[in-house]
Amino acid sequence: YSNIILLYLGHENINEFLNKSALTENEKEEQKKLLQTTETNKTYYYVNYYFGEDKRILKGQTIISNNFKKVKHTYLYPDASGTLKELYNFGNIIRREDTLHINTKTLLDGKIVEGGSEMYYIGHNDPADINFILGTYCAFDIYTPIVAGKLILEKFDSKEEMIKMARSSYIPPYIAQEIRGFRITNKNIVPNHFLELSDKSPYSSI
Repeated sequence: YSNIILLYLGHENINEFLNKSALTENEKEEQKKLLQTTETNKTYYYVNYYFGEDKRILKGQTIISNNFKKVKHTYLYPDASGTLKELYNFGNIIRREDTLHINTKTLLDGKIVEGGSEMYYIGHNDPADINFILGTYCAFDIYTPIVAGKLILEKFDSKEEMIKMARSSYIPPYIAQEIRGFRITNKNIVPNHFLELSDKSPYSSI
């Protein structure tokens, strides 16, 4: 909206507006620094959805900050009593052309270890303007096998709205139909012979 107002007033961008204003040079620089700081520190809130452990659709909280440079995931695992167990990971976001790349770290046995990797396609858009971000992940699950699957991030206007949705048991149908069953689990085996690749290997030629 601010860009539309600037164009209406006959200015291409905020820098042109400041340069044509009656402010002193020091005042202009202070205004630019303030604008840059505000943009850098802006935070965005998402609920993340994926098809997870025990063949359930799971979700959590994703907070992206520092002008889409930092991410923190809080994954929520409901137990039989309905209590939510929280697991955390965090990482840096790198944009390459039309894709966001994320490598995360997590806390395991009191140590910070490598968590996993994620990739999201955003096209040539400002990611802050996208309400649904679609991507894939590769990590290990709570039972330790290596897994991969589809991720959907749904944007919310506030931290409170994000927390409320993430901690509820409701899964929107438009999310469920997109991610149910999208998960690959790698078996914890190290085969030395092709017949050991899987239980199906001895019958592969039939």
